[in-house]
Amino acid sequence: MPMPRKKFAINKENAFSVRRYIERKISLDPYWPAETDQDDYWQAREDFSMVEHGDVKGMANWCEKWLSTRQWKQLQGALRAQRKRKRDMQGDRNPKKTITLDWDAWAILSDLSKRDNVTISKFITNRLKQEWLDLLGNKF
Repeated sequence: MPMPRKKFAINKENAFSVRRYIERKISLDPYWPAETDQDDYWQAREDFSMVEHGDVKGMANWCEKWLSTRQWKQLQGALRAQRKRKRDMQGDRNPKKTITLDWDAWAILSDLSKRDNVTISKFITNRLKQEWLDLLGNKF
């Protein structure tokens, strides 16, 4: 397996998250991290089990040895997403939420919010806040 070029540094700040990511990937995919030689996954898992918690250098060495360039990018993306979620939560009593809408619902909300020159989120709040408060008032 070729050694990938390191895309970012594993350090004390992210070592726990890296370990948690790898443990999750291993639990979800019986052949991870091997991409081509399925026999490698046993050795990769054995090597991983030998890396002690908090051993930043050992974790970095394991990643350099066993992760492909694609897997490094996935790991880096997962860490970026985790940092973003953490930033979104800090100092904000009401962190942002992500929802999935049917295309029709999105188109309606998008056009109406553009007409009112507000975000979709602000449009929903403007239109539904009083109804929501009335609902809460009836519950107590």
